[in-house]
Amino acid sequence: MSRPLFIDNQIGNLFGKVGSFKLGHQTPEMYVDKVFHETATTMGGLNPVGFMDFFGGKMLGNMDNYAKFSDQYRDRMVLFGYVNPLDGEKALEQIEYQIKNFNVKGFKFYNTDPRGPTRGWKCDDRKVAYPVWEKLVQMGIKVASIHKGLSQGSTYYRYLADPLDIDAAAGDFPELNFFCYHASYPEVEKSAMIAAVHDNFYVDMGPPISSVAARRPLEFDELMTRFLKIAPPRKMSWGTDQILIDGVQDAIEAFWRWNVPRDAQKKWGIKPLTEEDKRAMFGETLGTIMGLDIKGILKRTGKDGFAKGQTPRVKRFSAMFND
Repeated sequence: MSRPLFIDNQIGNLFGKVGSFKLGHQTPEMYVDKVFHETATTMGGLNPVGFMDFFGGKMLGNMDNYAKFSDQYRDRMVLFGYVNPLDGEKALEQIEYQIKNFNVKGFKFYNTDPRGPTRGWKCDDRKVAYPVWEKLVQMGIKVASIHKGLSQGSTYYRYLADPLDIDAAAGDFPELNFFCYHASYPEVEKSAMIAAVHDNFYVDMGPPISSVAARRPLEFDELMTRFLKIAPPRKMSWGTDQILIDGVQDAIEAFWRWNVPRDAQKKWGIKPLTEEDKRAMFGETLGTIMGLDIKGILKRTGKDGFAKGQTPRVKRFSAMFND
Protein backbone atom coordinates (compact mmCIF):
# COMPACT_ATOMS: atom_id res chain seq x y z
CA MET A 1 0.00 0.00 0.00
CA SER A 2 1.71 3.18 -1.19
CA ARG A 3 1.91 6.33 0.91
CA PRO A 4 -1.03 8.73 0.37
CA LEU A 5 -0.55 12.37 -0.56
CA PHE A 6 -1.73 14.36 2.46
CA ILE A 7 -2.38 17.94 1.29
CA ASP A 8 -3.59 20.33 3.98
CA ASN A 9 -5.44 23.06 2.05
CA GLN A 10 -4.27 25.68 4.53
CA ILE A 11 -1.73 25.15 7.29
CA GLY A 12 -2.10 28.76 8.40
CA ASN A 13 -1.08 32.38 8.11
CA LEU A 14 2.57 32.77 9.06
CA PHE A 15 3.12 36.52 8.78
CA GLY A 16 0.43 38.23 10.82
CA LYS A 17 -1.67 38.33 13.97
CA VAL A 18 -3.56 35.15 13.09
CA GLY A 19 -0.25 33.34 13.04
CA SER A 20 0.72 34.77 16.40
CA PHE A 21 -2.07 32.77 18.04
CA LYS A 22 -0.02 29.64 17.43
CA LEU A 23 3.46 30.82 16.53
CA GLY A 24 4.20 32.56 19.81
CA HIS A 25 7.97 32.98 19.83
CA GLN A 26 8.49 30.55 16.94
CA THR A 27 9.64 31.72 13.54
CA PRO A 28 7.61 30.62 10.50
CA GLU A 29 10.43 28.19 9.71
CA MET A 30 10.16 26.64 13.17
CA TYR A 31 6.40 26.31 12.80
CA VAL A 32 6.74 24.56 9.44
CA ASP A 33 9.26 22.17 10.97
CA LYS A 34 6.64 21.39 13.60
CA VAL A 35 3.93 20.77 10.98
CA PHE A 36 5.97 18.29 8.98
CA HIS A 37 7.65 16.61 11.96
CA GLU A 38 4.56 16.17 14.13
CA THR A 39 1.93 15.37 11.48
CA ALA A 40 1.80 13.19 8.38
CA THR A 41 1.05 16.26 6.24
CA THR A 42 2.88 15.99 2.90
CA MET A 43 2.13 19.49 1.61
CA GLY A 44 0.59 22.60 3.13
CA GLY A 45 -1.27 25.47 1.48
CA LEU A 46 -0.10 29.03 2.09
CA ASN A 47 -1.85 32.31 1.32
CA PRO A 48 -2.32 35.83 2.71
CA VAL A 49 -5.54 36.27 4.67
CA GLY A 50 -8.10 38.77 3.37
CA PHE A 51 -9.59 39.77 6.72
CA MET A 52 -7.70 43.02 7.24
CA ASP A 53 -10.68 44.79 8.76
CA PHE A 54 -10.48 42.36 11.68
CA PHE A 55 -6.79 42.99 12.27
CA GLY A 56 -6.09 46.71 12.26
CA GLY A 57 -6.43 47.32 8.52
CA LYS A 58 -3.21 45.52 7.58
CA MET A 59 -2.87 42.60 5.23
CA LEU A 60 -1.81 39.46 7.06
CA GLY A 61 1.36 38.83 5.08
CA ASN A 62 1.90 39.63 1.41
CA MET A 63 2.60 37.61 -1.69
CA ASP A 64 6.29 38.48 -1.72
CA ASN A 65 6.69 37.03 1.77
CA TYR A 66 4.79 33.89 0.90
CA ALA A 67 6.50 33.35 -2.44
CA LYS A 68 9.98 33.64 -0.94
CA PHE A 69 9.02 31.37 1.93
CA SER A 70 7.37 28.69 -0.19
CA ASP A 71 10.31 28.63 -2.60
CA GLN A 72 12.37 27.14 0.22
CA TYR A 73 10.00 24.17 0.36
CA ARG A 74 8.91 23.48 -3.22
CA ASP A 75 7.87 19.88 -2.51
CA ARG A 76 6.16 20.81 0.75
CA MET A 77 4.21 23.98 -0.05
CA VAL A 78 1.26 24.80 -2.29
CA LEU A 79 1.24 28.56 -2.86
CA PHE A 80 -2.09 30.32 -3.41
CA GLY A 81 -2.19 33.78 -4.91
CA TYR A 82 -4.45 36.49 -3.49
CA VAL A 83 -6.23 39.52 -4.95
CA ASN A 84 -9.30 41.56 -4.02
CA PRO A 85 -11.74 41.52 -6.99
CA LEU A 86 -13.08 44.93 -5.89
CA ASP A 87 -9.74 46.38 -7.05
CA GLY A 88 -10.88 45.91 -10.64
CA GLU A 89 -8.11 46.27 -13.21
CA LYS A 90 -5.47 46.29 -10.48
CA ALA A 91 -6.64 42.84 -9.37
CA LEU A 92 -6.34 41.52 -12.93
CA GLU A 93 -2.83 42.94 -13.22
CA GLN A 94 -1.88 41.35 -9.90
CA ILE A 95 -3.17 37.96 -11.03
CA GLU A 96 -0.94 38.09 -14.08
CA TYR A 97 2.03 39.37 -12.05
CA GLN A 98 1.71 36.67 -9.39
CA ILE A 99 1.36 33.87 -11.94
CA LYS A 100 4.37 35.04 -13.92
CA ASN A 101 6.61 35.74 -10.93
CA PHE A 102 5.51 33.29 -8.22
CA ASN A 103 4.90 29.55 -8.22
CA VAL A 104 1.17 29.91 -7.54
CA LYS A 105 -1.01 26.84 -8.10
CA GLY A 106 -4.35 28.49 -7.35
CA PHE A 107 -5.89 31.63 -5.84
CA LYS A 108 -7.63 32.13 -2.50
CA PHE A 109 -10.47 34.65 -2.17
CA TYR A 110 -12.41 36.28 0.66
CA ASN A 111 -15.80 37.83 -0.11
CA THR A 112 -15.35 40.40 2.62
CA ASP A 113 -13.66 43.63 1.59
CA PRO A 114 -10.32 43.98 3.40
CA ARG A 115 -10.80 47.75 3.41
CA GLY A 116 -13.72 47.63 5.79
CA PRO A 117 -16.90 45.81 6.81
CA THR A 118 -19.32 47.92 4.76
CA ARG A 119 -18.58 46.37 1.38
CA GLY A 120 -18.08 42.95 -0.10
CA TRP A 121 -18.51 41.06 -3.34
CA LYS A 122 -20.27 37.92 -4.57
CA CYS A 123 -18.85 35.18 -6.77
CA ASP A 124 -21.67 35.57 -9.31
CA ASP A 125 -21.18 39.33 -9.74
CA ARG A 126 -20.66 39.74 -13.49
CA LYS A 127 -18.94 43.11 -13.14
CA VAL A 128 -16.70 42.39 -10.14
CA ALA A 129 -16.03 38.63 -9.99
CA TYR A 130 -16.43 37.40 -13.57
CA PRO A 131 -13.45 39.36 -14.96
CA VAL A 132 -11.34 37.65 -12.26
CA TRP A 133 -12.59 34.17 -13.18
CA GLU A 134 -12.00 34.95 -16.86
CA LYS A 135 -8.44 36.05 -16.10
CA LEU A 136 -7.69 32.90 -14.11
CA VAL A 137 -8.95 30.71 -16.96
CA GLN A 138 -6.96 32.76 -19.48
CA MET A 139 -3.78 32.31 -17.42
CA GLY A 140 -4.27 28.56 -17.01
CA ILE A 141 -5.13 28.53 -13.30
CA LYS A 142 -7.40 25.62 -12.36
CA VAL A 143 -8.25 26.34 -8.70
CA ALA A 144 -10.19 29.21 -7.11
CA SER A 145 -10.62 28.69 -3.36
CA ILE A 146 -13.32 30.73 -1.64
CA HIS A 147 -13.59 31.30 2.12
CA LYS A 148 -17.18 30.53 3.07
CA GLY A 149 -19.18 29.77 6.20
CA LEU A 150 -18.16 30.35 9.82
CA SER A 151 -20.59 33.25 9.81
CA GLN A 152 -21.72 33.51 13.40
CA GLY A 153 -21.20 37.28 13.24
CA SER A 154 -23.34 39.99 11.64
CA THR A 155 -26.04 39.54 9.03
CA TYR A 156 -23.62 41.15 6.57
CA TYR A 157 -21.07 38.37 7.04
CA ARG A 158 -23.73 35.66 6.91
CA TYR A 159 -24.83 37.05 3.55
CA LEU A 160 -21.29 36.92 2.16
CA ALA A 161 -20.58 33.50 3.71
CA ASP A 162 -23.47 31.77 1.92
CA PRO A 163 -22.13 29.46 -0.85
CA LEU A 164 -24.99 29.86 -3.33
CA ASP A 165 -23.19 32.64 -5.21
CA ILE A 166 -20.63 30.05 -6.39
CA ASP A 167 -23.39 28.07 -8.11
CA ALA A 168 -23.71 30.35 -11.14
CA ALA A 169 -19.96 30.96 -11.32
CA ALA A 170 -19.24 27.22 -11.38
CA GLY A 171 -21.77 26.78 -14.17
CA ASP A 172 -20.40 29.67 -16.23
CA PHE A 173 -16.71 28.73 -15.79
CA PRO A 174 -16.44 24.93 -16.18
CA GLU A 175 -12.67 25.20 -16.77
CA LEU A 176 -12.18 26.58 -13.24
CA ASN A 177 -12.50 24.42 -10.12
CA PHE A 178 -14.09 26.17 -7.15
CA PHE A 179 -13.17 24.96 -3.64
CA CYS A 180 -15.64 26.13 -0.99
CA TYR A 181 -13.73 26.38 2.29
CA HIS A 182 -15.14 25.04 5.56
CA ALA A 183 -17.93 23.42 3.48
CA SER A 184 -19.71 26.75 4.12
CA TYR A 185 -20.50 25.57 7.67
CA PRO A 186 -23.19 25.63 9.00
CA GLU A 187 -24.70 25.54 5.49
CA VAL A 188 -23.17 22.13 4.73
CA GLU A 189 -26.19 20.88 2.77
CA LYS A 190 -26.10 23.94 0.51
CA SER A 191 -22.50 23.29 -0.49
CA ALA A 192 -23.30 19.59 -0.94
CA MET A 193 -26.14 20.41 -3.33
CA ILE A 194 -23.83 22.57 -5.45
CA ALA A 195 -21.16 19.84 -5.38
CA ALA A 196 -23.73 17.30 -6.55
CA VAL A 197 -24.65 19.45 -9.55
CA HIS A 198 -21.30 20.86 -10.71
CA ASP A 199 -18.30 18.70 -11.59
CA ASN A 200 -16.00 21.64 -10.83
CA PHE A 201 -17.23 22.42 -7.30
CA TYR A 202 -15.57 20.94 -4.20
CA VAL A 203 -15.61 21.60 -0.47
CA ASP A 204 -12.74 21.98 1.98
CA MET A 205 -12.98 19.94 5.18
CA GLY A 206 -11.38 22.60 7.35
CA PRO A 207 -12.73 23.54 10.79
CA PRO A 208 -15.14 22.69 12.20
CA ILE A 209 -15.23 19.43 10.23
CA SER A 210 -11.64 18.15 10.45
CA SER A 211 -11.14 19.64 13.90
CA VAL A 212 -13.77 17.35 15.47
CA ALA A 213 -12.73 14.11 13.73
CA ALA A 214 -10.92 12.86 16.83
CA ARG A 215 -12.28 15.15 19.57
CA ARG A 216 -16.01 14.80 18.95
CA PRO A 217 -16.52 11.77 16.71
CA LEU A 218 -20.32 11.85 16.89
CA GLU A 219 -20.33 15.43 15.64
CA PHE A 220 -17.93 14.40 12.87
CA ASP A 221 -20.32 11.59 11.92
CA GLU A 222 -23.16 14.10 11.73
CA LEU A 223 -21.28 16.67 9.63
CA MET A 224 -19.94 14.09 7.19
CA THR A 225 -23.37 12.48 6.85
CA ARG A 226 -24.98 15.83 6.09
CA PHE A 227 -22.66 16.18 3.10
CA LEU A 228 -22.37 12.58 1.91
CA LYS A 229 -26.12 11.96 1.80
CA ILE A 230 -26.19 14.51 -1.04
CA ALA A 231 -22.79 14.56 -2.77
CA PRO A 232 -20.02 12.01 -3.44
CA PRO A 233 -17.01 11.77 -1.09
CA ARG A 234 -14.45 12.78 -3.69
CA LYS A 235 -15.97 16.25 -3.68
CA MET A 236 -14.38 16.78 -0.24
CA SER A 237 -10.79 17.98 0.23
CA TRP A 238 -8.76 17.83 3.45
CA GLY A 239 -7.83 20.97 5.40
CA THR A 240 -7.17 21.90 9.03
CA ASP A 241 -5.99 25.51 9.57
CA GLN A 242 -3.15 24.09 11.66
CA ILE A 243 -2.04 27.55 12.80
CA LEU A 244 -5.21 27.68 14.93
CA ILE A 245 -6.03 24.02 15.58
CA ASP A 246 -4.11 21.53 17.72
CA GLY A 247 -4.34 17.75 17.46
CA VAL A 248 -3.91 17.58 13.68
CA GLN A 249 -2.25 14.16 13.70
CA ASP A 250 -5.13 12.91 15.84
CA ALA A 251 -7.53 14.19 13.16
CA ILE A 252 -5.56 12.64 10.29
CA GLU A 253 -5.52 9.24 11.95
CA ALA A 254 -9.16 9.48 13.01
CA PHE A 255 -10.32 10.27 9.49
CA TRP A 256 -8.13 7.56 7.96
CA ARG A 257 -9.87 5.04 10.27
CA TRP A 258 -13.34 6.58 9.87
CA ASN A 259 -16.17 5.30 7.78
CA VAL A 260 -19.80 6.16 7.23
CA PRO A 261 -21.85 5.01 10.25
CA ARG A 262 -23.96 1.96 9.49
CA ASP A 263 -27.20 3.69 10.42
CA ALA A 264 -26.39 6.48 7.94
CA GLN A 265 -25.58 3.91 5.27
CA LYS A 266 -28.95 2.30 5.84
CA LYS A 267 -31.01 5.48 6.22
CA TRP A 268 -29.48 7.52 3.40
CA GLY A 269 -27.98 4.87 1.14
CA ILE A 270 -24.47 6.27 1.57
CA LYS A 271 -21.82 3.80 0.45
CA PRO A 272 -18.85 3.10 2.74
CA LEU A 273 -15.71 5.03 1.84
CA THR A 274 -13.02 3.06 0.05
CA GLU A 275 -9.29 3.56 0.50
CA GLU A 276 -9.27 5.22 -2.93
CA ASP A 277 -11.96 7.66 -1.75
CA LYS A 278 -9.87 8.67 1.25
CA ARG A 279 -6.72 9.09 -0.83
CA ALA A 280 -8.64 11.38 -3.16
CA MET A 281 -10.06 13.35 -0.25
CA PHE A 282 -6.74 13.68 1.55
CA GLY A 283 -4.96 15.19 -1.45
CA GLU A 284 -4.96 13.31 -4.71
CA THR A 285 -7.97 15.14 -6.14
CA LEU A 286 -6.54 18.59 -5.40
CA GLY A 287 -3.04 17.55 -6.47
CA THR A 288 -4.30 16.17 -9.77
CA ILE A 289 -6.36 19.28 -10.54
CA MET A 290 -3.35 21.48 -9.80
CA GLY A 291 -1.13 19.37 -12.03
CA LEU A 292 1.27 18.40 -9.25
CA ASP A 293 3.86 15.68 -9.85
CA ILE A 294 2.30 13.44 -7.22
CA LYS A 295 4.60 10.44 -7.67
CA GLY A 296 7.68 12.64 -7.68
CA ILE A 297 6.57 14.60 -4.63
CA LEU A 298 5.82 11.44 -2.67
CA LYS A 299 9.19 9.96 -3.60
CA ARG A 300 11.17 13.07 -2.67
CA THR A 301 9.26 13.89 0.54
CA GLY A 302 9.53 10.31 1.73
CA LYS A 303 13.27 10.77 2.21
CA ASP A 304 13.72 14.48 2.91
CA GLY A 305 14.79 16.08 6.18
CA PHE A 306 11.23 16.49 7.39
CA ALA A 307 10.51 12.78 6.93
CA LYS A 308 13.68 11.85 8.77
CA GLY A 309 12.73 14.13 11.65
CA GLN A 310 9.18 12.86 12.11
CA THR A 311 8.10 11.89 15.59
CA PRO A 312 7.88 8.17 16.43
CA ARG A 313 4.10 8.41 16.29
CA VAL A 314 4.06 9.84 12.77
CA LYS A 315 6.65 7.29 11.64
CA ARG A 316 4.46 4.48 12.97
CA PHE A 317 1.47 5.85 11.10
CA SER A 318 3.50 6.27 7.91
CA ALA A 319 4.82 2.72 8.25
CA MET A 320 1.29 1.52 7.42
CA PHE A 321 2.01 2.51 3.85
CA ASN A 322 4.78 0.48 2.28
CA ASP A 323 6.17 2.19 -0.79
